[in-house]
Amino acid sequence: MMDLAQIIRDIYPVSDEGLNKISACVHTLHVKRGELIITQGKKCENLFLIRKGLVRSYCDDDGKEDTRWFAIEGDALASIHSLYRGEPAMSSVEALIPTDLYYISKSDVEELLNYSKELVYWGYMLAIEELYALERRYTYIGTGDAFTRYKSFMKMRSRETIRQIPLKHIASYLKMTPQTLSKIRSKYIKE
Repeated sequence: MMDLAQIIRDIYPVSDEGLNKISACVHTLHVKRGELIITQGKKCENLFLIRKGLVRSYCDDDGKEDTRWFAIEGDALASIHSLYRGEPAMSSVEALIPTDLYYISKSDVEELLNYSKELVYWGYMLAIEELYALERRYTYIGTGDAFTRYKSFMKMRSRETIRQIPLKHIASYLKMTPQTLSKIRSKYIKE
């Protein structure tokens, strides 16, 4: 479990004044396993920080779910389409286990970014971290054969985290069938 100050300062080491300004805008939310935090097709105008838990983002394309990413404690999540453009979310975010979140409303995010250069830089570093995660996902998981993608995935997350993710979501994330994932896991264990 991560406290708010640790999450905020892991993004960028803001001053005590900056931390207090952000903290004053933060609310908490608890979601149950399987509950949606963000719903595809609906606006969600909050920035979330995971205090404790595990979530996944996925797109529903005519009943077929395509897992895009996983996030754990300390990670940030949002629908940039909603937060930045006021458009409906392009994907859903679901809690894979009971999850505790901090969240900041869009209006408070905008107020924080107008408050000081330090908080603008905090927001910038938050955005850069998310772009890094996206690039890493497509570089390591989006290339190579199925076995190579699985090996990369195993290096990116702790075994404890991976154990909590249903295999069907891992298979979707790695762009393979659950049957292929089962064969690859057997091969991986033997190595």
